[in-house]
Amino acid sequence: PVFDSDASLSGGGDWEWDGTVKHSESGGSVKAVAISADKDLYSNAITVAPEQGVDMSIYAKWTGLVSTGEPIKLRAASFAGDTEVAVVDVDTVASPGASSDWVQLEGTFITPAEGVDGVRMGLHFGASASAGTVWFSDGTMTKATQEGVAPISWVGGLTDALSSVDEFVQGVIDWIIEAIDGIPIIGGTLEALLNFIGEWFEDTMA
Repeated sequence: PVFDSDASLSGGGDWEWDGTVKHSESGGSVKAVAISADKDLYSNAITVAPEQGVDMSIYAKWTGLVSTGEPIKLRAASFAGDTEVAVVDVDTVASPGASSDWVQLEGTFITPAEGVDGVRMGLHFGASASAGTVWFSDGTMTKATQEGVAPISWVGGLTDALSSVDEFVQGVIDWIIEAIDGIPIIGGTLEALLNFIGEWFEDTMA
């Protein structure tokens, strides 16, 4: 979320929209003031598949911070329907000083193998902070996939299909070698095929 207006913050409670403090030229930020109590804000949910990666990133800055721990965190909350299943830390500001300019928090959350169909990005300002103000800006959350590659677990029977393709290709190679040389060969390689073709071509042209 870019927090482009106060309309982007619905039911924030302890959180406020701030249009004057922002990481980039557009949008704004959300801020919270420490009161020695946990403050959490969650994004809308995105649907996910089992064991899917979800990339998350957001920028945070703070001032006047008094803390005994690590109160500034990026979190992932997993859901089954409308029921929260678990909340885990994705990234944390380690040993924050009293003030800081924008710092990026980022990471990848991997969904469980079962029991989860949605994920929300969470912003956390913890109870270990007794004073100070934190801002979050320019958040992103995207499903992680390798470009041009479908995850194996998403394609039913793919492993068996690939095995069948391998057997078919091997059969073609063996058949061609046998046709050229006249001797059945099982388990020939592409290199052997090319060698046979080369030798056949030399004999034919001699």
